[in-house]
Amino acid sequence: MKKDREQGTGDKTDTMFSIRNPQSALRNCCRALCAAALALATSSLLAASAPEILDCKVGFGGTYKVGVWTPVRVTLRGGDEPVAVRVAVVAPDSDRVSVAVSSRADRPVLLEPGREDSVWLHTRIGQIDAELSVEVYADGERIARRGFVPNFEPGPGQIAYGQAASLQVFVELSAGDVGLRSAFIRSQETEATLSTVVATVSRPTELPVEWYDYEGADTVVLATSEIAYWRDITPEDPRIAALKKWVELGGKLVVLGGANGAEVFGSGGPLAELIPGRFDTVTTLTDMLPLEQYSGSSEPVSPRDGVELSAVRLVDLTGQVDAYFGATAEELPLVVRGVRGLGELVFVAVDLDKPPLRSWKGQADFVRKLVRFDPAPVDTDQSQNYAMMSRGYDDLAGGLVKRLGESFADVTPPPFIVVVGLVLLYLLLIGPGDYFFVKRVLKRMEATWITFPLIVIATSVAAYWLAHYLKGDQLRINQLEIVDIDAASGTCRGVMWTELFSPRAERYNLTVQPKLPDGTPLDAGAADAEQTLVAWMGLPGTGLSGMQGSGGQGGGWFSSRYEFSPRLTEIGGLPVQVWSTKSLTARWDGRAQTGIEAELMPTDDLVVGRITNTWDTTFDDCRLLYGTWAWRLGELAPNQSVEIDDRLAPRKLRTLLRDNFELRDENMEAWERAAQIEQVSPQGLAEFMMFAHALGGPKYTQLVNNYQGFVDLSHLLDDGRAILLCQTSEHRSEFLRDGKSMHREGNRHWTMYRFVLEVGDAGEP
Repeated sequence: MKKDREQGTGDKTDTMFSIRNPQSALRNCCRALCAAALALATSSLLAASAPEILDCKVGFGGTYKVGVWTPVRVTLRGGDEPVAVRVAVVAPDSDRVSVAVSSRADRPVLLEPGREDSVWLHTRIGQIDAELSVEVYADGERIARRGFVPNFEPGPGQIAYGQAASLQVFVELSAGDVGLRSAFIRSQETEATLSTVVATVSRPTELPVEWYDYEGADTVVLATSEIAYWRDITPEDPRIAALKKWVELGGKLVVLGGANGAEVFGSGGPLAELIPGRFDTVTTLTDMLPLEQYSGSSEPVSPRDGVELSAVRLVDLTGQVDAYFGATAEELPLVVRGVRGLGELVFVAVDLDKPPLRSWKGQADFVRKLVRFDPAPVDTDQSQNYAMMSRGYDDLAGGLVKRLGESFADVTPPPFIVVVGLVLLYLLLIGPGDYFFVKRVLKRMEATWITFPLIVIATSVAAYWLAHYLKGDQLRINQLEIVDIDAASGTCRGVMWTELFSPRAERYNLTVQPKLPDGTPLDAGAADAEQTLVAWMGLPGTGLSGMQGSGGQGGGWFSSRYEFSPRLTEIGGLPVQVWSTKSLTARWDGRAQTGIEAELMPTDDLVVGRITNTWDTTFDDCRLLYGTWAWRLGELAPNQSVEIDDRLAPRKLRTLLRDNFELRDENMEAWERAAQIEQVSPQGLAEFMMFAHALGGPKYTQLVNNYQGFVDLSHLLDDGRAILLCQTSEHRSEFLRDGKSMHREGNRHWTMYRFVLEVGDAGEP
């Protein structure tokens, strides 16, 4: 026992001594400092070894639209060790919920130590003032992240503010200036019109490699005056393939030729497949009068005489000649407007960014006519401003989104006055009602501790029951789809706009199953599966949840983000609140037989012939459109033929389609027109979107058609094509949830078809 006590005392003494010994304390302190220094050095070493996110470029030359797919170029620098990484771009959607798009996991980016590399991604930004972030992952772990905030003059760590979805964006692929900016300025003293934006891509390496990255571009203008711009581009370059496919699916491309025509348009040239004909030679234009007459400008090219311009001569033309030099159009066509698939291809034989055309005062008029510029009306009338504010949107697509989201089967939103009345009733119950009940009836004021919570509970139960009764417990969908099939090229494309009403707060994994007119699924055997794109759809404007507004769901449970698959074919984990809607859109394309046999011949401004439906489906409300005329054909059953002749009583196209649009009085006040637009059916709005330019454009509706402008095929009517417009109420293409159909009885589907038909030569037998 004594020994134990001595041992215990000794331990205690040693402990006390170690604490009180200054030398021991100093040693312990040094050890702690060394450990901290080692940890700091290790941390710094690890940080230095991680890849660095240097820059992020969004859109074309830093210009991008909100609400559409746009290219993103991320520049990275490798760390101390080579590493295979995956890169993600995170941006908010139109409800300010974060959504990520990442590079493909099966194609990682190999970063070498200290070496810079660029990664092309895609994003869809939902607000003009949105911030985005770039994240880098290795082995499933995030190893780098950097945020980029918007600024009017972007610097390091910043991006530009987004452009409104209702603006026209002209993309200029040129090392110089082809006159686009000056074409959209009303005078030297005023700013550019608010309906247009010009983006310049100064190097071909900045061009996107996917066709859908051009979704925000209304028109692309391509110049060839600087051969160094195109010298490193080959016909097989994916950038050329992306541009070509974008045109075939409805884009508008303007190509400017000139002195370098042989190198860029000749055999093996990078742009040989982007002209409406075949390159023949580069010749000399000595007379500027045809260009002046085409522009409609009174300003001559100065000097008019003694000027020579290099001009590209095309042969075997596949378009209409709008301006030419010589005795016939074939001698030297100067402006050729053609069709490529469903898109428009315009060729100009001279360089607009070289003297003397660069300083020509009529250049702006020439360019405006070239791109068929249709500006939005600038109206300072207060009634027009009121109309736009009351709608909350300034684009036809906004009206379509609103119409689709207003009425679902078995879902009855209570009128606003009813909601106000119920709120007032609740206030009366918990206030004076409860007071008089406990004072006059029960005569016990302390009973309010029981009656008050009972009233609150009963009211809550009644409110939940009423909401459940009015809004139901079924997933509901309203959907409108437009399918276009071109007889000449076999190109088939579809676009869907869908409003999803969720009875519960849930997350959705969504893909799309496109279908042909007879209901046959268009699978990977008929079309590239990578070209079925899904996305959220925003509201163009300043209304509630508008992409120029400040609304949105924001934080809470919905602050956790969702994501698109790298190929943009799937939405994963999309959150939708209880009894709320989400706007969705999808695009798909492939190859298909026309299914409509047409034998049409022109006669004056009309056509005659026969149309036969070979699809195994019945089309309703069929109308044939040609030039400025239209014929009502009614129902077209399988294998049914209809003769096109004077007995069908053709009407002016604007008159026939405007009747369906239900806006007959062109002299009404802006606020009256806004009120009528609020009542137009989804089909009526879709029809105007499909032929907006031919029907008078924004001057008629006071709404532009720039957000989903690719659906407008008015240029095909100008090019001499006929279009069979029809629809069906049958269930066709659809969104799938976890691979399963969400179609239910009562869901509303509208499917509209446009069959683009060739019209024979008047000289044929």
